[in-house]
Amino acid sequence: MTRLWRLLAIAAALNLTVGAARAAAQTVLVRNAPPGITVEIMVDDAVVGTGTTSPTGEASLDLKLPDPGDMDANVYVDVCEKMRRVVVIDRNKRPSPQPAGCDRREISGVFQVKRINTLVVDVGGLQPSMLLIKGTYKPPKPAPAEGEAGASTPMRPSPTGLTLFGGGGLGTFHDAFAIACGNAVGCTGHDGGPGYSFGSTVWITRWLGAEGGYEKPRQVTAKGGDTFSFNSAFGVDVFTVAAMLAVPAGPVRIYGLGGANYHQSTLTSSETIDTATQSFAQKTHGWGWLMGAGTEVWATPKVAIYGELSVARVKGKADDKGEGLVDDHLRFIAVGVRIRLSR
Repeated sequence: MTRLWRLLAIAAALNLTVGAARAAAQTVLVRNAPPGITVEIMVDDAVVGTGTTSPTGEASLDLKLPDPGDMDANVYVDVCEKMRRVVVIDRNKRPSPQPAGCDRREISGVFQVKRINTLVVDVGGLQPSMLLIKGTYKPPKPAPAEGEAGASTPMRPSPTGLTLFGGGGLGTFHDAFAIACGNAVGCTGHDGGPGYSFGSTVWITRWLGAEGGYEKPRQVTAKGGDTFSFNSAFGVDVFTVAAMLAVPAGPVRIYGLGGANYHQSTLTSSETIDTATQSFAQKTHGWGWLMGAGTEVWATPKVAIYGELSVARVKGKADDKGEGLVDDHLRFIAVGVRIRLSR
């Protein structure tokens, strides 16, 4: 017997819980109305609920449906100067006329309204709309306005269009210094050094672009000798053209480039044996490949800082069509500034 009464008590509690949930769900939630105005709920020809909108333009009112507790209904909204009225009426009935000075607007469709439903009516637009929710409805929290706590700041995208760039860097050759020294004893010098570059880039999209530029590394110099002495200098001008593919991430753009280069070089050398000195010069030109990668960071919509590493094959023949030639690799690391010209 005790167990039976316990089961009956549990069943009664469940019925009360379900009934409470249903009662809580029998509401009309009006949203995006002007704050502080009257809101009425009319079922057929009877006003069943009245309230006032909050400062956020919302009002929640009980929805009391006649027995048997559900209907196929049309829904209208009467828009008045100081009132919004939601009219829920059986589809087979005609609604009573709207109050004087009000504009009646129909929410398109036929809705099966039950006591377990929440009617979420948005009256903010020119044409009202409605969500028919089974059970209760919790409106989403509004997104914080820009500048408020929790508001996210959209990332500025990397721009497209024409940019000019210029910077300083370090350019070194792979073989030029070793070739200049040969097997001479006590050979000193360097294989390049500080240089500069400049040019222009056109970003057709945020991930596709084209670039033309100029690179000027420091001359390669070598000097030394034992029974004789020598002194040489190798200077190069490198013109580049490349296509660019990028991965943009907000104001940051990581890119790779590939293309060709055209060089012009001058090699001057002098040798001294005893008191006799002999000097000669050789000029070359030619085309080679180019490849590299870099990153640019747009500090403002017009100005970016960039860093880039490129490798170019400097290859060509003598201008005088003699036997002289150049075949080396130039590695150039640059850091500089880009200025956007396009709007």
